[in-house]
Amino acid sequence: MDEEYYTGGGDWEGPDGNLDDVYDEGESDGKVQEDCLQKFSSRDYIMEPAIFNTLKRYFQAGGSPEHVIQLLSENYSAVAQTVNLLAEWLIQMGVEPAQVQERVENHLKSLLIKHFDPQKADSIFTVEGETPAWLEQMIAHTTWRDLFYKLAEAHPDCLMLNFTVKLISDAGYQGEITSVSTACQQLEVFSRVLRTSLATLLDGGEENLEKNLPEFAKMVCHGEHTYLFAQAMMSILAQEEQGGSAVRRISQEVQKSAHERGHDASQITLALGTAAAYPRACQALGAMLSKGALNPADITVLFKMFSSMDPPPVELIRVPAFLDLFMQSLFKPGSKINQDHKHKYIHILGYAASVVETWKKNKRVNINKDELKSTSKAIETVHNLCCNENKGATELVAELSTLYQCIRFPVVAMGVLKWVDWTVSEPRYFQLQTDHTPVHLALLDEICTCHQLLHSQVLQLLIKLFETEHSQLDVMEQLEEELTCPVCCGLFEDPRVLLCSHSFCKKCLDGLLEGNRGPAFRIPIKCPTCRKETPHNGANSLQINYSLRGIVDKFSKIKVMPKMKVCKQHCDQPLNMFCATDLRLICGFCATTDEHKGHGFCSLDDAYEQEKKAFGELQHEVKSWRSADMLSCLETLQASKKKALRSITKDAEKVADYFDKLISSLECKKSEILSDFETLKLVVMQTYDPEITKLSAALEEQRGSLSIIESFRSASEPLCFLQQMQEFREKMKVLKETPLPSRKDMDVGPLVSEFDVKRWDSLRLSEVDKISVPCESGSRTRSAWITVRRWIVLFLITLPMSLLILPLLLDTTEMTSMIQVFPTKRSLHADAYLRKMTEICSDMVDAGQEYVNKFIDSTVHFMHRCKL
Repeated sequence: MDEEYYTGGGDWEGPDGNLDDVYDEGESDGKVQEDCLQKFSSRDYIMEPAIFNTLKRYFQAGGSPEHVIQLLSENYSAVAQTVNLLAEWLIQMGVEPAQVQERVENHLKSLLIKHFDPQKADSIFTVEGETPAWLEQMIAHTTWRDLFYKLAEAHPDCLMLNFTVKLISDAGYQGEITSVSTACQQLEVFSRVLRTSLATLLDGGEENLEKNLPEFAKMVCHGEHTYLFAQAMMSILAQEEQGGSAVRRISQEVQKSAHERGHDASQITLALGTAAAYPRACQALGAMLSKGALNPADITVLFKMFSSMDPPPVELIRVPAFLDLFMQSLFKPGSKINQDHKHKYIHILGYAASVVETWKKNKRVNINKDELKSTSKAIETVHNLCCNENKGATELVAELSTLYQCIRFPVVAMGVLKWVDWTVSEPRYFQLQTDHTPVHLALLDEICTCHQLLHSQVLQLLIKLFETEHSQLDVMEQLEEELTCPVCCGLFEDPRVLLCSHSFCKKCLDGLLEGNRGPAFRIPIKCPTCRKETPHNGANSLQINYSLRGIVDKFSKIKVMPKMKVCKQHCDQPLNMFCATDLRLICGFCATTDEHKGHGFCSLDDAYEQEKKAFGELQHEVKSWRSADMLSCLETLQASKKKALRSITKDAEKVADYFDKLISSLECKKSEILSDFETLKLVVMQTYDPEITKLSAALEEQRGSLSIIESFRSASEPLCFLQQMQEFREKMKVLKETPLPSRKDMDVGPLVSEFDVKRWDSLRLSEVDKISVPCESGSRTRSAWITVRRWIVLFLITLPMSLLILPLLLDTTEMTSMIQVFPTKRSLHADAYLRKMTEICSDMVDAGQEYVNKFIDSTVHFMHRCKL
């Protein structure tokens, strides 16, 4: 021991080998000794990592070694050594060392989680100022990394734990960080975990996706910042050709998970998509997604946009939460849709499910709507069949062929699956079923046959049905389940028992034997329930289950008898009495309670005779109760409705005709103006093109002269130089004699002087923008009176102008004759001026007449509305 003591003495030195580094000269020796002795008195302090530093301080302060040895030995409990001893005993008894280590580590983890103090943990970094070596060693082991994950989940504000999580992520273990708050505390850690989780989901296949997707969605939906960051990254990755569809599917699953958790992430979904370029559609979609319900107003907006010649991208409405709303509206039993808007719902759902778009370089080049009409028709057909309250399961059997044809469309198959789920989930569904195979479950078989991608959802529905406890079934119904053959799903007929004690119908076993019959040898029968083999000697050789057959016969006889109603308040006692006071069936215990104290009772037969007479009187009373008044009121309401609809339709036709004429007039005016512009273009081209051609030819001549200069500049022979110089002078003479075209611009002002685009904003198409729209009855009189006042003001302004202009128009001929005496040059200007003034006056007179006519029409209309 002494050897170890002196060998470890070198560890007492400070970082630079000086013992004084651990001793604070500002403290007195007595205080240091007191502080150290207090630590030595604690339990198992000799096992603490700071034991050597404390000993240094104590001895530097002049402490006594004997006192230290006494305190450390008295307070030494050897907890760690005892654990090691017990572990060695367990190993010697035959327990695997790995199991022993796991037990010790798990117990230590539970103690650490129970007694962990975040403030003391944070003080480690404050005191040491650097990462402890033992921390780096701990994160290298899976067990202690799991401990840090749990502690970080329980203490998200602990700085030491957050730093440890970052160390784990830096070490490459980010795939293990599945805890939500642990991964979301730091952006760097979250981005690594998100990347690793996405890679795991994409590489693992469908089974891995179902396993890890809930934890991934929980992490992403931790907060708005994590959701936005993850969805923004996935929206960018979804645009890639390779793997983009898989990332889009994960993004949509996360959206669905957020919706199930009660988070409204519709605005983020729309902002990351293409909805920003279509604000009106974005507003309609956002309103419906936020409220979780469709409404006719917003559906009408989307219907108009997706029925236009240039509709928005189909991805805009391919939002899972939005499509689920259509499923609830079109396929959920009991849902009500306005018949006037139903075709709009169907069109939008069919458009989202069937339209295919082709994009190249972020530009749509083709829209394929070949399947839109057939898909919409199938949706409408199935909607009318499934949501018709007058059609039961029996009526649907006759329409199975139609349903099977429509189920071939994926969107219809999904709708039928939802409809079946909602229908069979009703508590009373199986109580009212008499068929062994309800038609709703038969439809699931066809869905699985046509659509492989829906297998998992059909399986989940069947699992839910099998796991549901039908406590409302009575004893006879539960007994019927026990007496049902597992093969044919009917009551046992001539039951035969196999060697494994399972019973089946004889005809069912004959079918199994027929399938196993071979030409050379016979294969033993395998029990359909437990798969145990039975020798193949024929169904007749099997023992008849007489007891089971007797039970089935008795059950069949009892089943056809009417069921005795039982009391729900008194342990299913039979309802064998009738309370004449309350007029209801009761049991014997009910008659003894205070509820029926002093009431009169009678037998069921006497009550039957009395109630039968009362039934006739009640039936007559129901038939005669205000039936005439109700029929009269109904006819009045129907007539009023028909009249109102006829009036609205007539007004709507007038509005349509007016705007059709207005559009036609605008198109004609547009064609006329554009035609004049084309003529003006021809005039300009005929004026400028010849001059431009001449000038271009002159420029070519000039370029030719320059080329000649370059060719004979280096000529050294006098004869050659003089000949070329002569040719150059002749070309220059021709160029100088060629006149240049005039630079004066062509005067096109008179052609377009009357066409001023700046005045367009002040034009009004007969005040179309001020036409009143249909509104509530309370505001019609006010709107009509405002219109009348406007027409009165216009009429008063226009009337004096018209009176002043009319004499001018009448004297036009005299003015023309008087102007003719002026000289020719001035007469031309005067004639143009007079013609212009004449046109202006004519337009003003026409406008005044039009205002007067509209004033009269508005006055008559106002008097008719206000009944003046």
